[in-house]
Amino acid sequence: MIAFWLDWLTVTELVPAPWMVALPPTTVPPLGPAMAKPAPADLQSATQDAEAAAEKLERQRRGLEADLQDVQEKLDDEQKVRVKFQKQFAKADEELRQAKLKIDDLTNSTSDQYVALKRLQEDNSNQRAELEALDEKQVQWNRLRKQTEVQLSELKAQL
Repeated sequence: MIAFWLDWLTVTELVPAPWMVALPPTTVPPLGPAMAKPAPADLQSATQDAEAAAEKLERQRRGLEADLQDVQEKLDDEQKVRVKFQKQFAKADEELRQAKLKIDDLTNSTSDQYVALKRLQEDNSNQRAELEALDEKQVQWNRLRKQTEVQLSELKAQL
């Protein structure tokens, strides 16, 4: 084991344990083995402890299932909004393409058409930004749903 002392920080390397950073001398790591819980006095109390633990795990599982359902509903809502914005984006994109074609066809375009084209371009860029934000939200919801599913499967495995 090699230790390097700094003015305010102790770093220990090559220890077969998690890293520990402490402010000496006020923080001291625990010493010796962990204290064991005393054995139950009788079989009935051990059974009651096991049943209480099983009930607690069951409550946690139900809570996680409810959370997973909420996340799934929110994800479905976000997906509906995303599809709506995609349709609006496609419509605005088509309008922009049509407007560009009309401007190419007209040699003497008026200032009103130019203003409309600029407005469509602005709307298109705004909708694109909203769609990207919705994509990010969907990624976050998917990540949260996967975490909840992992926790639920761990609880099921414990039961």
